[in-house]
Formats: sequence, C-alpha cells, structure tokens
Amino acid sequence: MSVFKAMLQAGAPIMQDFDRSQLMPMYSRVRKAIRQVDSHHILFLEPDMSTNLGIRTGIMPLVDDQSERDSQQAYSPHVYDIVVDTPMLDLISTDHIRLIVNRDRRFSHRVQMPTLVGEWGAFYMDPTAAGPTRQIENLFDGAAISEMFWAFRPNLVQWPGLDALKRPLE
Repeated sequence: MSVFKAMLQAGAPIMQDFDRSQLMPMYSRVRKAIRQVDSHHILFLEPDMSTNLGIRTGIMPLVDDQSERDSQQAYSPHVYDIVVDTPMLDLISTDHIRLIVNRDRRFSHRVQMPTLVGEWGAFYMDPTAAGPTRQIENLFDGAAISEMFWAFRPNLVQWPGLDALKRPLE
C-alpha cells in the first residue's frame, strides 16, 4: 500500500494543477452558460481521471460572478483500482478502493458537496469479480456515498456478479 500511496502522491501536484488551471475554468464557463437558462438542475463536477485511482482532486465548488456558491452541484468522481481494464483483474485491491472512497468522502465533507460516484465496476463479465463487487458496495455503503455501477455489456444479466449489486437499502 505504501508504494501505491507514493505513486499517488507523486502525481498529485501535476493533476491538481490541471484541475485548478484547466478543469475549473471550463466548469465555470459551463456553469455560467447553463445557469443563464436553468437554475434548478444539479451540476455534476467530475474530476480528472487521476482521481479515479485515488489522487486527490484540485476542483472546488462552483461560484457565480458575485462569488456566491452554486447551491445545485455535486461531486461525481469515478472509482477504479489500477488493475481494472487489464488482464490482472484478479489482483484488484479493496484496500486501494477503500483509500479512494475515503478520499472522496473526506473531500465531499470538506467542501460540503454531495457525492455521486458516476462510474465504477467495468469488470467485463469476469466471474471472479463477484466478491470484489460485494466488498466495494460495502465500502460505498459504509461511506454513505451513492454510486452507479458501469458495465457496457448486453448480456449483463448473465454475469455472476450481478447478484452482488442487488441489495436492499434502508
């Protein structure tokens, strides 16, 4: 885990600078254009792809021209272990996922913005992913983070891991 954290720390300054200098100005322009015609819908702020792996984001809540915070916004990261989309899915680490989920949760609390993980999963019908799917769902539930599973497969109903996604919520 220490090697994984060191890798994240090494990339953080570059990616956080990208978030602040490129992504946030773009989001501000988009917010302004949307708010000219729609003030009621939620704007979802998705950080750069490095946050998917656990690098802390540099984005911040959106504000208007008077520096008033937009009340309709949410943080929408993706969450993936570094081995997703590789033939090494059997090496998936719930410790890595826990670190990512905890960082997202802390960010959400710090900036007082709700979180909806816009994408996680991408297990491509791998039958060994059922166990990690349950574990990841438990991490999201424990952090009180809403999420959307991603799987672009027409035969998803045949995937053994699908049962892990079916769970009652209180």
